[in-house]
Amino acid sequence: MQNSGHQSKREVPHYDDGTASVLRKGTNYRNLRFYQRSDVLYQLTQSFCKRFFKKWGDRTVDQMV
Repeated sequence: MQNSGHQSKREVPHYDDGTASVLRKGTNYRNLRFYQRSDVLYQLTQSFCKRFFKKWGDRTVDQMV
């Protein structure tokens, strides 16, 4: 069988602004399990620092958050 010269073209995905993307399909990072768990850890750290450390003058808060 001969190739008729007609190649099937794949649909190129586009970003929200209409720009064509030649890379793989984008992922919403907020749906990633790692992001969700790290966000919870960040929020817990913030609430811990607010509760147990002074608001100003403590570098421990800056380093933890």
